[in-house]
This record gives sequence, C-alpha cells and structure tokens, in this order.
Amino acid sequence: MFTDDATETGAAFNEHGFEQGGMGVGVGDFNGDGWLDLVKTNFADDYPNLYRNTDGVFFEDICVRAGLASNPRYVGWGMEFVDLDNDGWQDIFQVNGHVYPELDHQAKVAETYAQSNLVYRNVSGERFEDVTVLSGAGLHQARSSRGAEFGDYDNDGDIDVVVMNMAEEVSLLRNDLPPGSNWVRLTLRGTVSNRATIGSVVTIEAGGVRQTRAVMSQSSYVSHNDLRVHFGLGDADTVDSIKVRWPSGEEEEFPGAAGGDTWLLAEGSEEVATVQ
Repeated sequence: MFTDDATETGAAFNEHGFEQGGMGVGVGDFNGDGWLDLVKTNFADDYPNLYRNTDGVFFEDICVRAGLASNPRYVGWGMEFVDLDNDGWQDIFQVNGHVYPELDHQAKVAETYAQSNLVYRNVSGERFEDVTVLSGAGLHQARSSRGAEFGDYDNDGDIDVVVMNMAEEVSLLRNDLPPGSNWVRLTLRGTVSNRATIGSVVTIEAGGVRQTRAVMSQSSYVSHNDLRVHFGLGDADTVDSIKVRWPSGEEEEFPGAAGGDTWLLAEGSEEVATVQ
C-alpha cells in the first residue's frame, strides 16, 4: 500500500509554493550528507526542482539557490544525479525537447522543437554551474529528446549516456576523461533480498568524503541505468569503507577496496570479491 505524502514532506510544490508540470526525476545524494535528494524536470518557462533531503523525512526545494534556475526555456525530460568527472560529487545531466514540432515554423516563437541537453557541474555539494558549452560536441546537438540512460558502456571508468530521441536514432554520448581519473564500481548480488538488489542503498567513505547511491529499476524518464554502482573518488585511490542497506532492511559493512576496478558485494558475505 502506498500513501501520497508529498505535500507533508515538502516535495509537492516548488520553493514558491506553486504546482508544476513535472517530467523526469533523478535520485542521489548531491551534498554528501547521507540522505537521498531528488531533482525533477518541468515544462518550458519553469525551473527544475532540487529537493534537498533535510533529515530523511522532509525536503526543501533549493533550485534557485543552487544555481539551477538559469535555463527556464527548455522542456526537460530525463534527469539524473551522476558523477561525470569522477571528482566525488554528483553532477546533473538533463535531457530536453519540446512536444510541438510546428514551433520550428513559427517565426515569432522563441522556443524550438529540437533542444540541446544540459550538464550542471556539482561544486563541492554547495551549488551547480552550467558547463554545457565545455562538455564536448555531443552536447551541442539539438534534438527532441526524452529518456536518458547512464552507465559505463565501454568499461573505461567513466559514466557514458544514451539519449532517446523522438523520430531519430539514439545518441550515444561517450565520456572521455583525462588520465588519472579515480573511480570504483560495485556490483551487488542479493541472496536474501532480490538478486538484482533493487532498493539497496550504498554508502562509501573515500578521501574524507561520504557518497551515497541507490540501486533502482527505473530512473531518469522511462529509462534504466546500469545496475553497477559507480563512484568517482576525486584525489583518493582507495575506498576506506563500504556500507550497504539491503532491500531486506539489513545493513552490512564491507572493508575498503582499491579504486580503478569493479568489485562484487554479495549479501551476507561481509567480503569484497573480484568480479568473475
């Protein structure tokens, strides 16, 4: 049984108390406090929402203060917290595209059907800055996009993006970070919980920074991410500790692990193993 408590928890309206035309949603811990926050796209002429989780129960929309109110002309769809530069802070990738193709034939209308996507860099968990123009040729393309899926398809240690476009081929945006980018990837396997560990929450400590991510079956906008849990490590080359809250409700601590590799965490093992 589900109960709608969005109003009571502060996630039903924007920071000014207005209703919005929501589209996609991302879940992650952008400020490293251990609580899972929400980011949501909306229709044109509106801002997205950045719902900061204050205590595990209540949310506060801090979109304007966090620097995410700079692009209200877009119709946002898929959105996700994702560490694109492996600095240990979860950035935001936003997919855009209008719903009216006839806009391109209206000379007096500023909006367009095809729109570029957006990248916001997380600045130490305090705010976000628009770095789209610095993010490569893949972000200069204009299409009417909807879903976005995130994962390291080429296994080179950074997160790539697949974007679904209306009436066009998909876009595969390969992320190419410079050498020296530190990361770790965790594959979870349930034994008591479901084998895919959908609903798990993973928290790591590395280089004095705490990071938290959830394993979800659906994300962004009608999309599905890589189930492997990826963490950028910034200047750290090892993970000091790992904690998993399994779907069963049990919490389990694992020892640290070296960066630059993928490790297997099996429920109940309390060991970090190599992936076969």
